[in-house]
Order: sequence, then structure tokens, then C-alpha cells
Amino acid sequence: LEEAPGLAEAHQGIASCYEILGQPQLALEHARRAFRDRPYDFYFAQTLFRIQAAAGQVAEARQTLEVWLRAAPADDPMRPVVVQTLQEWQAGG
Repeated sequence: LEEAPGLAEAHQGIASCYEILGQPQLALEHARRAFRDRPYDFYFAQTLFRIQAAAGQVAEARQTLEVWLRAAPADDPMRPVVVQTLQEWQAGG
């Protein structure tokens, strides 16, 4: 992966494996790499968000969703769910 750092799918898979193995820092590292390469991909955003939230990185998790909203296609079916989640967080719910 060091020789081909643009392999978002590989980083995504490794992040999921590290998450399952209880290695949150390594999971975060790979999830960030995957999301950096594909900020428009909801699956990658969701994985990074989940790992960040589980690690107590609430501000970073929120930022991940905000970045995804800016990068995702306007017709992405997950857009309303993400908007609602962000609005609920803003309202304190």
C-alpha cells in the first residue's frame, strides 16, 4: 500500500479489519486514507464516521459528514439522512 497509496478500497478493507480487531488508531489511519481518496463515497464516509464516533472523536465525525455532503452527488440517496443527522446534532439531540 505504501507504493500505491491511492488504493482506497484496500485502505477501506484494512480499516474495517483493524476495527474488528479492536485497533482503533490503525483503523482510523486507514479509514482516513480511504476517505481522503474518495470523499464522495458514502460507504467510506460512514466507516470513518463510525470509527471516529466510537473513538470519542465527535467533532471529527461531524466534520466527516460535512465533507461528505460537500463532495457527494446532489442526488445521492443518503444525503437526506446525513442532513437530518447533522441537524439533530446541532439541535442537541
